[in-house]
Amino acid sequence: MMRYYYPSCKFKIAFPEISEKIIKYLNKKSIETKGCCRIDHRQLNEIDTGITICTNCSLILKEVSKAHIYSLWEIIDQDKNFLLPRLNNSTCIIQHCAKADDNIKKAVCSLIDKTGTSYRISSHDDYCGFNFMQHMSSENLKIAPKTFSALEKKVVLLNEEHRREKITDLIKEYDGKQVIVYCNSCYKVLKENGANVIHIAELLF
Repeated sequence: MMRYYYPSCKFKIAFPEISEKIIKYLNKKSIETKGCCRIDHRQLNEIDTGITICTNCSLILKEVSKAHIYSLWEIIDQDKNFLLPRLNNSTCIIQHCAKADDNIKKAVCSLIDKTGTSYRISSHDDYCGFNFMQHMSSENLKIAPKTFSALEKKVVLLNEEHRREKITDLIKEYDGKQVIVYCNSCYKVLKENGANVIHIAELLF
């Protein structure tokens, strides 16, 4: 039985230093780091465990492999020796990703709760950057057709102007509070449009 970490190509580009810290943390747990989930999933067997930091990687691995797939946040939430920051901030907002399952959502909420920060959850549970305002990518549809064909049915096509309007309306509802996300697409679009957003990895590492 092997445990592999899939570090997310996009996350590594966006947060190179944090990505290295995560890899070092997992290496101490004898968790081997792999490359791209689209290629390196072939090494996963039924008895293996795959660990992801990206909701997209998680969806792909769950369809193309028979291994046990967990998010990094679930691993950290179960790690009693992980030194969590004590924030004691005013209420923040957790923006869940529409591509995340309940286990990911519960782990993220648990971790934020343990930091001593109160939070509320955004009512927009259909959000994932612009991913549900345009067609699913052809790459994702090709490698995990069952999963992404189902997600494609949730798509409401919007042009660039209307996408921006929808994101602006969402950000207004945050009312200037800090928003915590755990998805690359969620982070990218909110950051580019001026939200007070932080990736949970920035808090933990």
